Amino acid sequence: MVAGCLAVVLLMGISAASAANVGSVTPEELKKLIDGKAKNIVVVDAQPKGAYDVGHIPGAVNLPWIPQVKSPGSLPKNKDLILYCACTHDEDSTDLANQLVTRFGYTRVKLLTGGWLKWVELGYPQEKTKKK
Repeated sequence: MVAGCLAVVLLMGISAASAANVGSVTPEELKKLIDGKAKNIVVVDAQPKGAYDVGHIPGAVNLPWIPQVKSPGSLPKNKDLILYCACTHDEDSTDLANQLVTRFGYTRVKLLTGGWLKWVELGYPQEKTKKK
C-alpha cells in the first residue's frame, strides 16, 4: 500500500482545474448518508483488491487505483461518487477522482476526508468480502 501511495505522488500531476471539480465529505457526513440509506451515492474503495477484501466501508465497490485507469466500469454518472483509500494523505483516491473527472467526464466526485484510516479510527462499521 505504501509503495502505491508513493508512486501516486510521483505520477499524479493534478491540475488545479481538475482538483477544483472534486469535493469532499467527512466520515461523519458519509456515515449519516449510509445510515439514512441515501440512494444518490456510491462509495468507491481505491485500495487493491486484497486490502478491500480484508475490510472496507459497508456497501463500497472496489475500483483499485492504477496509474492509468482503463475504464471506470459501471460507476454511474448520475450519483455522487465518494472515493477513499488507505493512504495517509488520500493520494490514490485523489488521483482516481481526477482521472474520473478529466478522462471520463464524471462531475459528481468527492473524496472522503481522512479516507479509510479515519473511518476505522472513528470506529465506524466495516465489511469484509466473504470467502466462498
